[in-house]
Amino acid sequence: MDENPPVLRLNDALENRRKVEHDEDEKCVVFWMRMHDLRIVDSRGLSFASDYAARYGIPVIILHVFSPEDYAAHDRSARRIDLILRKLHSLQEELDELNIPLYTFTAEKRREIPQLVLDFVKNNNAKHLFGNIEYEIDELFRDLQVINLANEQSIEVRLEHDNMIVPPFKVLTKTTNKPPMTYTAYLKSWEKMVLDDPSYRDETGRVEANDKSAREQYKVLFGKEIPNEIEGFECHDKVKMKDLWPVGPKTADEILERFLHTKNRKDATEANPLGEGAEEDVENSRIKEYANGRNITTGETTSKISPYLASGQISTRQCFNRAQKFKNGYKIDLTRDTGVGMWSEEIVWKDFYQNVLCVNPRISMGHPFLKKYRFIEWEYNDDHLEAWHKGKTGWPIVDAAMRQLISTGWMHNRMRMTVASYLCKDLMIDWREGERVFARELIDHDLGSNNGGWQWSAGTGTDAQPYFRIFNPISQSNKADPTGEYIHHWLPELRSIQPPALFEPAKHLSKNEFQKLNYPKPIVDHKFARDRALSRYKKALGKE
Repeated sequence: MDENPPVLRLNDALENRRKVEHDEDEKCVVFWMRMHDLRIVDSRGLSFASDYAARYGIPVIILHVFSPEDYAAHDRSARRIDLILRKLHSLQEELDELNIPLYTFTAEKRREIPQLVLDFVKNNNAKHLFGNIEYEIDELFRDLQVINLANEQSIEVRLEHDNMIVPPFKVLTKTTNKPPMTYTAYLKSWEKMVLDDPSYRDETGRVEANDKSAREQYKVLFGKEIPNEIEGFECHDKVKMKDLWPVGPKTADEILERFLHTKNRKDATEANPLGEGAEEDVENSRIKEYANGRNITTGETTSKISPYLASGQISTRQCFNRAQKFKNGYKIDLTRDTGVGMWSEEIVWKDFYQNVLCVNPRISMGHPFLKKYRFIEWEYNDDHLEAWHKGKTGWPIVDAAMRQLISTGWMHNRMRMTVASYLCKDLMIDWREGERVFARELIDHDLGSNNGGWQWSAGTGTDAQPYFRIFNPISQSNKADPTGEYIHHWLPELRSIQPPALFEPAKHLSKNEFQKLNYPKPIVDHKFARDRALSRYKKALGKE
Protein backbone atom coordinates (compact mmCIF):
# COMPACT_ATOMS: atom_id res chain seq x y z
CA MET A 1 0.00 0.00 0.00
CA ASP A 2 2.92 2.36 0.67
CA GLU A 3 3.92 2.02 -3.01
CA ASN A 4 0.65 3.64 -4.10
CA PRO A 5 -0.76 5.53 -1.10
CA PRO A 6 -4.53 6.13 -1.04
CA VAL A 7 -4.11 9.90 -0.72
CA LEU A 8 -2.29 10.03 -4.08
CA ARG A 9 -4.98 7.87 -5.64
CA LEU A 10 -7.57 10.28 -4.31
CA ASN A 11 -5.65 13.25 -5.71
CA ASP A 12 -5.63 11.56 -9.12
CA ALA A 13 -9.34 10.77 -8.91
CA LEU A 14 -10.12 14.38 -8.06
CA GLU A 15 -7.95 15.63 -10.91
CA ASN A 16 -9.78 13.37 -13.36
CA ARG A 17 -13.27 13.65 -11.86
CA ARG A 18 -16.27 14.28 -14.02
CA LYS A 19 -16.90 18.02 -14.42
CA VAL A 20 -20.53 19.07 -14.28
CA GLU A 21 -21.82 22.45 -15.44
CA HIS A 22 -24.46 24.29 -13.47
CA ASP A 23 -27.90 24.41 -15.05
CA GLU A 24 -31.39 25.54 -14.04
CA ASP A 25 -32.21 22.10 -12.64
CA GLU A 26 -29.57 22.50 -9.93
CA LYS A 27 -31.35 23.98 -6.90
CA CYS A 28 -28.63 23.86 -4.22
CA VAL A 29 -25.07 22.78 -3.42
CA VAL A 30 -24.12 20.27 -0.69
CA PHE A 31 -21.20 20.53 1.71
CA TRP A 32 -20.33 17.30 3.54
CA MET A 33 -18.99 18.26 6.97
CA ARG A 34 -16.76 15.62 8.55
CA MET A 35 -15.44 14.88 12.07
CA HIS A 36 -12.31 16.97 11.54
CA ASP A 37 -13.83 20.23 10.26
CA LEU A 38 -16.66 21.27 12.58
CA ARG A 39 -16.51 24.99 11.84
CA ILE A 40 -17.96 27.55 9.44
CA VAL A 41 -14.96 29.89 9.35
CA ASP A 42 -11.71 29.06 7.49
CA SER A 43 -12.98 25.81 6.03
CA ARG A 44 -11.74 25.62 2.46
CA GLY A 45 -14.26 23.09 1.24
CA LEU A 46 -17.14 25.04 2.76
CA SER A 47 -15.77 28.29 1.37
CA PHE A 48 -15.70 26.86 -2.15
CA ALA A 49 -19.23 25.51 -1.69
CA SER A 50 -20.41 28.90 -0.46
CA ASP A 51 -18.75 30.69 -3.38
CA TYR A 52 -20.37 28.30 -5.86
CA ALA A 53 -23.78 28.81 -4.27
CA ALA A 54 -23.40 32.60 -4.36
CA ARG A 55 -22.23 32.55 -7.98
CA TYR A 56 -25.42 30.84 -9.14
CA GLY A 57 -27.84 32.26 -6.59
CA ILE A 58 -28.65 28.92 -4.98
CA PRO A 59 -28.51 27.89 -1.30
CA VAL A 60 -25.84 25.76 0.36
CA ILE A 61 -26.93 22.91 2.61
CA ILE A 62 -24.67 21.07 5.03
CA LEU A 63 -24.65 17.33 5.72
CA HIS A 64 -23.03 15.32 8.49
CA VAL A 65 -23.11 11.51 8.56
CA PHE A 66 -22.86 9.49 11.77
CA SER A 67 -21.09 6.16 11.24
CA PRO A 68 -21.02 3.89 14.32
CA GLU A 69 -19.15 1.19 12.41
CA ASP A 70 -16.37 3.68 11.65
CA TYR A 71 -16.34 4.84 15.27
CA ALA A 72 -15.87 1.24 16.41
CA ALA A 73 -13.24 0.47 13.76
CA HIS A 74 -11.23 3.56 14.77
CA ASP A 75 -11.71 3.07 18.54
CA ARG A 76 -13.44 6.45 18.87
CA SER A 77 -14.02 7.47 22.46
CA ALA A 78 -17.56 8.13 23.65
CA ARG A 79 -16.31 11.46 25.00
CA ARG A 80 -15.10 12.49 21.56
CA ILE A 81 -18.43 11.53 19.99
CA ASP A 82 -20.20 13.54 22.70
CA LEU A 83 -18.00 16.58 21.98
CA ILE A 84 -18.84 16.30 18.28
CA LEU A 85 -22.56 16.01 18.97
CA ARG A 86 -22.50 19.05 21.24
CA LYS A 87 -20.60 21.05 18.62
CA LEU A 88 -23.06 20.01 15.90
CA HIS A 89 -25.94 21.25 18.07
CA SER A 90 -24.13 24.58 18.45
CA LEU A 91 -23.43 24.77 14.72
CA GLN A 92 -27.04 24.01 13.86
CA GLU A 93 -28.18 27.00 15.92
CA GLU A 94 -25.49 29.23 14.40
CA LEU A 95 -26.31 28.12 10.86
CA ASP A 96 -30.04 28.54 11.44
CA GLU A 97 -29.42 32.28 11.78
CA LEU A 98 -27.81 32.16 8.33
CA ASN A 99 -30.74 30.24 6.83
CA ILE A 100 -28.45 27.24 6.25
CA PRO A 101 -29.74 23.80 7.23
CA LEU A 102 -27.42 21.32 8.97
CA TYR A 103 -28.86 17.89 8.33
CA THR A 104 -27.59 14.67 9.90
CA PHE A 105 -28.34 11.00 9.49
CA THR A 106 -26.86 7.73 10.77
CA ALA A 107 -25.46 5.15 8.36
CA GLU A 108 -25.79 1.72 9.95
CA LYS A 109 -23.42 0.15 7.39
CA ARG A 110 -20.37 2.21 6.54
CA ARG A 111 -19.99 0.57 3.12
CA GLU A 112 -23.30 2.19 2.17
CA ILE A 113 -22.20 5.76 2.98
CA PRO A 114 -20.98 6.75 -0.53
CA GLN A 115 -24.31 5.99 -2.21
CA LEU A 116 -26.35 7.33 0.71
CA VAL A 117 -24.55 10.67 0.43
CA LEU A 118 -25.02 10.80 -3.33
CA ASP A 119 -28.71 9.94 -2.90
CA PHE A 120 -28.98 12.90 -0.53
CA VAL A 121 -27.35 15.13 -3.16
CA LYS A 122 -29.73 13.96 -5.90
CA ASN A 123 -32.85 14.05 -3.71
CA ASN A 124 -32.17 17.71 -2.98
CA ASN A 125 -31.60 18.57 -6.65
CA ALA A 126 -27.89 19.28 -6.26
CA LYS A 127 -25.16 18.37 -8.73
CA HIS A 128 -22.07 19.41 -6.77
CA LEU A 129 -20.73 17.89 -3.55
CA PHE A 130 -17.99 19.68 -1.62
CA GLY A 131 -15.97 18.55 1.39
CA ASN A 132 -12.59 18.46 3.11
CA ILE A 133 -10.33 15.40 2.94
CA GLU A 134 -9.91 13.03 5.88
CA TYR A 135 -6.59 11.18 5.89
CA GLU A 136 -7.44 7.85 7.55
CA ILE A 137 -7.18 4.94 5.11
CA ASP A 138 -10.82 3.85 5.34
CA GLU A 139 -12.02 7.39 4.72
CA LEU A 140 -9.69 7.87 1.76
CA PHE A 141 -11.01 4.70 0.11
CA ARG A 142 -14.57 5.79 0.93
CA ASP A 143 -13.99 9.08 -0.87
CA LEU A 144 -12.50 7.26 -3.85
CA GLN A 145 -15.72 5.27 -4.07
CA VAL A 146 -17.78 8.46 -3.75
CA ILE A 147 -15.96 9.97 -6.74
CA ASN A 148 -16.26 6.80 -8.83
CA LEU A 149 -20.00 6.55 -8.16
CA ALA A 150 -20.51 10.29 -8.67
CA ASN A 151 -18.83 10.13 -12.07
CA GLU A 152 -21.51 7.65 -13.15
CA GLN A 153 -24.35 9.75 -11.74
CA SER A 154 -23.50 13.17 -13.19
CA ILE A 155 -22.41 14.62 -9.85
CA GLU A 156 -19.17 16.57 -9.46
CA VAL A 157 -17.19 15.99 -6.26
CA ARG A 158 -14.70 18.56 -4.97
CA LEU A 159 -12.65 17.70 -1.88
CA GLU A 160 -10.04 20.04 -0.42
CA HIS A 161 -6.85 19.54 1.59
CA ASP A 162 -7.78 21.51 4.69
CA ASN A 163 -6.55 19.57 7.74
CA MET A 164 -2.90 20.53 7.23
CA ILE A 165 -1.23 23.86 6.50
CA VAL A 166 0.85 22.23 3.76
CA PRO A 167 -0.92 19.25 2.14
CA PRO A 168 0.65 15.77 2.16
CA PHE A 169 3.39 14.99 -0.38
CA LYS A 170 4.05 18.71 -0.93
CA VAL A 171 7.02 19.04 1.44
CA LEU A 172 9.99 17.45 -0.34
CA THR A 173 13.72 17.26 0.28
CA LYS A 174 16.13 18.81 -2.23
CA THR A 175 18.32 15.75 -2.50
CA THR A 176 15.71 13.02 -2.98
CA ASN A 177 12.64 15.01 -4.04
CA LYS A 178 10.68 12.81 -1.62
CA PRO A 179 8.79 13.67 1.58
CA PRO A 180 11.27 13.86 4.47
CA MET A 181 10.73 11.29 7.20
CA THR A 182 12.63 13.14 9.91
CA TYR A 183 11.09 16.12 11.63
CA THR A 184 14.14 18.39 11.34
CA ALA A 185 14.29 17.97 7.56
CA TYR A 186 10.52 18.34 7.29
CA LEU A 187 10.52 21.53 9.37
CA LYS A 188 13.27 23.10 7.24
CA SER A 189 11.44 22.40 3.97
CA TRP A 190 8.04 23.26 5.45
CA GLU A 191 9.27 26.66 6.63
CA LYS A 192 10.75 27.48 3.23
CA MET A 193 7.52 26.54 1.44
CA VAL A 194 5.37 28.64 3.73
CA LEU A 195 7.70 31.62 3.36
CA ASP A 196 7.90 31.26 -0.43
CA ASP A 197 4.14 30.78 -0.81
CA PRO A 198 2.17 32.58 1.92
CA SER A 199 -1.09 31.29 0.44
CA TYR A 200 -0.64 28.09 2.43
CA ARG A 201 -1.47 30.20 5.49
CA ASP A 202 -4.35 32.09 3.90
CA GLU A 203 -7.59 31.80 5.83
CA THR A 204 -11.02 31.78 4.25
CA GLY A 205 -13.94 33.75 5.65
CA ARG A 206 -17.23 32.78 7.20
CA VAL A 207 -19.80 30.96 5.12
CA GLU A 208 -22.26 33.32 3.43
CA ALA A 209 -25.90 33.28 4.52
CA ASN A 210 -28.59 31.75 2.33
CA ASP A 211 -31.60 33.74 1.16
CA LYS A 212 -34.56 33.41 3.52
CA SER A 213 -36.42 31.47 0.84
CA ALA A 214 -34.21 28.47 1.66
CA ARG A 215 -36.15 27.98 4.89
CA GLU A 216 -39.33 27.14 3.00
CA GLN A 217 -37.55 25.31 0.20
CA TYR A 218 -35.75 22.99 2.66
CA LYS A 219 -38.27 22.95 5.50
CA VAL A 220 -37.73 19.22 6.09
CA LEU A 221 -33.97 19.65 6.48
CA PHE A 222 -34.39 22.54 8.93
CA GLY A 223 -36.79 20.44 10.96
CA LYS A 224 -34.41 17.52 11.54
CA GLU A 225 -33.04 17.43 15.11
CA ILE A 226 -29.51 16.30 15.87
CA PRO A 227 -29.38 13.37 18.32
CA ASN A 228 -27.97 13.83 21.80
CA GLU A 229 -26.10 10.52 21.69
CA ILE A 230 -25.18 7.68 19.35
CA GLU A 231 -26.12 4.15 20.38
CA GLY A 232 -23.06 2.25 21.56
CA PHE A 233 -21.14 5.49 22.24
CA GLU A 234 -23.11 6.93 25.15
CA CYS A 235 -20.95 9.22 27.28
CA HIS A 236 -21.20 8.22 30.95
CA ASP A 237 -20.00 11.59 32.25
CA LYS A 238 -21.63 14.03 29.83
CA VAL A 239 -22.23 16.70 32.47
CA LYS A 240 -18.59 16.72 33.53
CA MET A 241 -17.36 16.77 29.92
CA LYS A 242 -19.67 19.68 29.14
CA ASP A 243 -18.13 21.61 32.01
CA LEU A 244 -14.50 20.69 31.25
CA TRP A 245 -14.75 21.02 27.48
CA PRO A 246 -17.47 23.54 26.56
CA VAL A 247 -18.54 24.28 23.01
CA GLY A 248 -20.04 27.35 21.37
CA PRO A 249 -19.68 29.59 18.32
CA LYS A 250 -16.47 31.18 19.60
CA THR A 251 -15.29 28.78 22.31
CA ALA A 252 -12.18 27.57 20.49
CA ASP A 253 -11.20 31.13 19.56
CA GLU A 254 -11.58 32.27 23.15
CA ILE A 255 -9.49 29.38 24.48
CA LEU A 256 -6.71 30.24 22.05
CA GLU A 257 -6.92 33.93 22.93
CA ARG A 258 -6.53 33.09 26.60
CA PHE A 259 -3.42 31.07 25.86
CA LEU A 260 -1.97 34.00 23.95
CA HIS A 261 -2.88 36.74 26.44
CA THR A 262 -3.22 35.33 29.98
CA LYS A 263 -0.96 33.89 32.65
CA ASN A 264 -0.95 30.37 34.00
CA ARG A 265 -3.85 29.71 36.38
CA LYS A 266 -1.99 27.66 38.95
CA ASP A 267 -5.17 26.19 40.40
CA ALA A 268 -6.49 25.04 37.01
CA THR A 269 -5.04 21.51 36.80
CA GLU A 270 -8.58 20.20 36.35
CA ALA A 271 -10.65 23.12 35.14
CA ASN A 272 -12.69 24.54 32.30
CA PRO A 273 -10.22 26.36 30.00
CA LEU A 274 -12.56 29.36 30.07
CA GLY A 275 -13.11 29.23 33.82
CA GLU A 276 -12.62 32.07 36.27
CA GLY A 277 -9.29 33.41 37.46
CA ALA A 278 -7.55 34.23 34.18
CA GLU A 279 -5.22 37.20 34.52
CA GLU A 280 -4.33 39.10 31.35
CA ASP A 281 -0.59 39.66 31.02
CA VAL A 282 0.71 39.59 27.45
CA GLU A 283 4.37 39.80 28.46
CA ASN A 284 4.06 36.77 30.76
CA SER A 285 1.30 34.92 28.96
CA ARG A 286 1.29 31.16 28.65
CA ILE A 287 2.58 31.23 25.09
CA LYS A 288 5.43 33.56 26.10
CA GLU A 289 6.36 31.13 28.89
CA TYR A 290 5.73 28.00 26.82
CA ALA A 291 9.37 27.16 26.06
CA ASN A 292 9.98 26.62 29.78
CA GLY A 293 6.48 25.98 31.05
CA ARG A 294 5.42 23.30 28.55
CA ASN A 295 6.91 20.52 30.69
CA ILE A 296 5.26 21.63 33.94
CA THR A 297 2.09 19.70 34.72
CA THR A 298 0.56 21.84 37.45
CA GLY A 299 -1.90 24.56 36.68
CA GLU A 300 -2.59 25.54 33.07
CA THR A 301 0.71 25.84 31.24
CA THR A 302 -0.46 24.55 27.85
CA SER A 303 -3.12 25.83 25.46
CA LYS A 304 -5.85 23.17 26.05
CA ILE A 305 -6.81 23.74 22.39
CA SER A 306 -6.18 20.14 21.28
CA PRO A 307 -9.78 18.82 21.57
CA TYR A 308 -10.96 21.71 19.43
CA LEU A 309 -8.15 21.35 16.91
CA ALA A 310 -8.72 17.59 16.58
CA SER A 311 -12.41 18.13 15.80
CA GLY A 312 -11.72 21.08 13.53
CA GLN A 313 -13.56 23.65 15.65
CA ILE A 314 -10.53 25.80 14.88
CA SER A 315 -8.09 25.32 12.00
CA THR A 316 -4.36 24.72 12.07
CA ARG A 317 -3.94 27.90 10.01
CA GLN A 318 -5.83 29.97 12.57
CA CYS A 319 -3.73 28.60 15.42
CA PHE A 320 -0.45 29.13 13.62
CA ASN A 321 -1.27 32.59 12.31
CA ARG A 322 -2.46 33.94 15.64
CA ALA A 323 0.59 32.62 17.45
CA GLN A 324 2.88 34.19 14.86
CA LYS A 325 1.44 37.64 15.62
CA PHE A 326 3.52 37.46 18.80
CA LYS A 327 6.81 36.73 17.02
CA ASN A 328 9.71 39.09 17.51
CA GLY A 329 12.40 39.58 14.87
CA TYR A 330 11.59 36.61 12.64
CA LYS A 331 9.78 36.21 9.33
CA ILE A 332 8.39 33.07 10.92
CA ASP A 333 9.31 32.13 14.47
CA LEU A 334 9.96 28.38 14.60
CA THR A 335 12.86 28.52 17.02
CA ARG A 336 13.08 26.49 20.19
CA ASP A 337 14.25 29.52 22.14
CA THR A 338 10.88 31.28 22.38
CA GLY A 339 7.46 30.23 23.54
CA VAL A 340 5.95 31.39 20.26
CA GLY A 341 8.43 29.35 18.24
CA MET A 342 8.12 26.26 20.40
CA TRP A 343 4.31 26.26 20.34
CA SER A 344 4.23 26.98 16.61
CA GLU A 345 6.42 23.94 16.13
CA GLU A 346 3.69 21.85 17.79
CA ILE A 347 1.46 22.79 14.84
CA VAL A 348 4.19 21.71 12.41
CA TRP A 349 4.58 18.43 14.32
CA LYS A 350 0.88 17.81 13.69
CA ASP A 351 1.41 18.39 9.96
CA PHE A 352 4.50 16.17 10.04
CA TYR A 353 2.79 13.19 11.65
CA GLN A 354 -0.18 13.54 9.30
CA ASN A 355 2.22 13.56 6.36
CA VAL A 356 4.02 10.47 7.67
CA LEU A 357 0.65 8.72 7.92
CA CYS A 358 -0.24 9.61 4.32
CA VAL A 359 3.14 8.60 2.91
CA ASN A 360 3.27 5.36 4.93
CA PRO A 361 -0.34 4.23 5.33
CA ARG A 362 0.72 0.83 6.69
CA ILE A 363 1.57 2.42 10.05
CA SER A 364 -2.12 3.08 10.66
CA MET A 365 -2.69 -0.67 10.42
CA GLY A 366 -0.46 -1.60 13.33
CA HIS A 367 2.88 -1.79 11.55
CA PRO A 368 5.99 -0.14 12.98
CA PHE A 369 7.47 2.60 10.83
CA LEU A 370 10.92 1.06 11.35
CA LYS A 371 10.50 -2.49 10.07
CA LYS A 372 13.60 -3.64 11.94
CA TYR A 373 11.58 -3.48 15.16
CA ARG A 374 8.95 -5.98 13.99
CA PHE A 375 10.38 -8.76 16.11
CA ILE A 376 10.58 -7.16 19.54
CA GLU A 377 9.61 -9.67 22.20
CA TRP A 378 6.70 -8.06 24.05
CA GLU A 379 5.16 -9.11 27.35
CA TYR A 380 1.50 -10.12 27.31
CA ASN A 381 0.40 -9.36 30.85
CA ASP A 382 -3.24 -8.28 31.19
CA ASP A 383 -2.81 -7.46 34.88
CA HIS A 384 0.03 -5.05 34.15
CA LEU A 385 -1.88 -3.46 31.26
CA GLU A 386 -4.92 -2.98 33.50
CA ALA A 387 -2.81 -1.54 36.33
CA TRP A 388 -1.26 0.94 33.90
CA HIS A 389 -4.65 1.88 32.42
CA LYS A 390 -6.25 2.45 35.82
CA GLY A 391 -3.31 4.34 37.32
CA LYS A 392 -2.23 1.66 39.80
CA THR A 393 1.36 0.87 38.82
CA GLY A 394 2.92 2.05 42.08
CA TRP A 395 4.78 4.88 40.32
CA PRO A 396 2.96 8.09 41.31
CA ILE A 397 3.82 10.21 38.26
CA VAL A 398 2.57 7.49 35.91
CA ASP A 399 -0.55 6.83 37.96
CA ALA A 400 -1.41 10.52 38.29
CA ALA A 401 -1.24 10.95 34.51
CA MET A 402 -3.39 7.90 33.78
CA ARG A 403 -5.99 9.01 36.33
CA GLN A 404 -6.04 12.43 34.69
CA LEU A 405 -6.79 10.69 31.39
CA ILE A 406 -9.57 8.57 32.89
CA SER A 407 -11.12 11.54 34.67
CA THR A 408 -10.90 14.22 31.98
CA GLY A 409 -10.26 12.54 28.62
CA TRP A 410 -7.07 14.57 28.30
CA MET A 411 -3.46 14.38 29.43
CA HIS A 412 -0.56 16.81 29.51
CA ASN A 413 1.80 16.09 26.59
CA ARG A 414 4.85 15.51 28.81
CA MET A 415 2.84 12.91 30.65
CA ARG A 416 1.80 11.22 27.41
CA MET A 417 5.47 10.58 26.70
CA THR A 418 6.10 9.45 30.28
CA VAL A 419 3.29 6.90 30.49
CA ALA A 420 4.04 5.64 26.96
CA SER A 421 7.68 5.05 27.81
CA TYR A 422 6.65 3.27 30.98
CA LEU A 423 4.25 0.94 29.18
CA CYS A 424 6.64 0.09 26.34
CA LYS A 425 9.98 0.05 28.14
CA ASP A 426 9.25 -0.69 31.83
CA LEU A 427 6.35 -3.09 31.34
CA MET A 428 7.53 -4.21 27.88
CA ILE A 429 3.93 -4.16 26.65
CA ASP A 430 3.31 -3.64 22.93
CA TRP A 431 2.91 0.05 22.04
CA ARG A 432 -0.20 -0.82 20.03
CA GLU A 433 -2.02 -1.65 23.27
CA GLY A 434 -1.28 1.83 24.57
CA GLU A 435 -2.23 3.44 21.29
CA ARG A 436 -5.61 1.69 21.50
CA VAL A 437 -6.21 2.79 25.11
CA PHE A 438 -5.44 6.40 24.22
CA ALA A 439 -7.76 6.28 21.21
CA ARG A 440 -10.60 5.01 23.41
CA GLU A 441 -9.99 7.53 26.20
CA LEU A 442 -8.80 10.79 24.60
CA ILE A 443 -11.25 13.53 23.76
CA ASP A 444 -8.57 15.02 21.47
CA HIS A 445 -7.60 11.81 19.69
CA ASP A 446 -5.92 12.34 16.31
CA LEU A 447 -4.68 9.24 14.49
CA GLY A 448 -1.53 10.81 13.06
CA SER A 449 -0.41 12.43 16.30
CA ASN A 450 -1.39 9.47 18.49
CA ASN A 451 0.33 6.89 16.30
CA GLY A 452 3.37 9.12 15.85
CA GLY A 453 3.64 9.77 19.58
CA TRP A 454 3.40 6.11 20.54
CA GLN A 455 5.90 4.98 17.94
CA TRP A 456 8.25 7.77 19.03
CA SER A 457 8.09 6.55 22.62
CA ALA A 458 8.50 2.91 21.64
CA GLY A 459 11.48 3.73 19.42
CA THR A 460 9.78 2.15 16.40
CA GLY A 461 8.72 5.35 14.61
CA THR A 462 10.17 7.99 12.38
CA ASP A 463 12.51 10.34 14.20
CA ALA A 464 11.86 8.28 17.33
CA GLN A 465 13.79 8.48 20.56
CA PRO A 466 16.58 5.86 20.54
CA TYR A 467 15.53 2.51 21.97
CA PHE A 468 18.09 2.94 24.75
CA ARG A 469 16.48 6.18 25.95
CA ILE A 470 14.13 5.07 28.71
CA PHE A 471 12.27 7.59 30.84
CA ASN A 472 13.01 7.32 34.55
CA PRO A 473 9.85 7.95 36.63
CA ILE A 474 11.84 9.75 39.32
CA SER A 475 13.60 12.18 36.97
CA GLN A 476 10.33 12.78 35.11
CA SER A 477 8.65 13.59 38.42
CA ASN A 478 11.35 16.12 39.28
CA LYS A 479 11.11 17.69 35.84
CA ALA A 480 7.33 17.84 35.43
CA ASP A 481 6.03 18.05 38.99
CA PRO A 482 8.83 19.29 41.26
CA THR A 483 6.46 20.45 44.02
CA GLY A 484 4.24 17.37 43.82
CA GLU A 485 1.05 19.38 43.22
CA TYR A 486 0.09 17.38 40.14
CA ILE A 487 0.50 14.04 41.92
CA HIS A 488 -1.34 15.34 44.98
CA HIS A 489 -4.27 16.42 42.82
CA TRP A 490 -4.74 13.09 41.09
CA LEU A 491 -3.60 10.77 43.89
CA PRO A 492 -5.33 12.11 47.00
CA GLU A 493 -4.13 9.10 49.00
CA LEU A 494 -0.60 10.54 48.76
CA ARG A 495 -1.35 14.13 49.78
CA SER A 496 0.35 13.75 53.14
CA ILE A 497 3.70 12.99 51.48
CA GLN A 498 6.08 15.52 50.01
CA PRO A 499 8.89 15.18 47.46
CA PRO A 500 11.23 13.36 47.19
CA ALA A 501 9.42 10.59 49.11
CA LEU A 502 6.29 11.32 47.07
CA PHE A 503 7.97 10.21 43.87
CA GLU A 504 8.77 6.71 45.20
CA PRO A 505 6.89 6.21 48.48
CA ALA A 506 7.47 2.45 48.68
CA LYS A 507 11.21 3.09 48.95
CA HIS A 508 11.17 6.09 51.30
CA LEU A 509 8.48 5.10 53.82
CA SER A 510 8.52 2.38 56.43
CA LYS A 511 6.47 -0.72 55.73
CA ASN A 512 3.75 0.36 58.19
CA GLU A 513 3.64 3.91 56.85
CA PHE A 514 3.34 2.69 53.29
CA GLN A 515 0.60 0.18 54.06
CA LYS A 516 -1.56 2.93 55.56
CA LEU A 517 -1.59 4.78 52.24
CA ASN A 518 -3.67 2.14 50.47
CA TYR A 519 -1.43 2.64 47.45
CA PRO A 520 0.19 -0.20 45.44
CA LYS A 521 3.86 -1.09 45.41
CA PRO A 522 5.62 -0.68 42.04
CA ILE A 523 4.57 -3.58 39.84
CA VAL A 524 8.07 -3.68 38.31
CA ASP A 525 11.46 -2.48 39.45
CA HIS A 526 12.71 0.25 37.12
CA LYS A 527 16.33 -0.98 36.98
CA PHE A 528 15.23 -4.53 36.19
CA ALA A 529 12.79 -3.23 33.58
CA ARG A 530 15.39 -1.01 31.97
CA ASP A 531 17.90 -3.84 31.63
CA ARG A 532 15.20 -6.13 30.21
CA ALA A 533 14.11 -3.53 27.65
CA LEU A 534 17.67 -2.92 26.46
CA SER A 535 18.22 -6.63 26.07
CA ARG A 536 14.95 -7.19 24.15
CA TYR A 537 15.60 -4.30 21.77
CA LYS A 538 19.18 -5.38 21.12
CA LYS A 539 18.01 -8.90 20.43
CA ALA A 540 15.38 -7.63 17.96
CA LEU A 541 18.11 -5.71 16.14
CA GLY A 542 20.43 -8.71 16.12
CA LYS A 543 22.91 -6.96 18.40
CA GLU A 544 22.83 -9.57 21.13
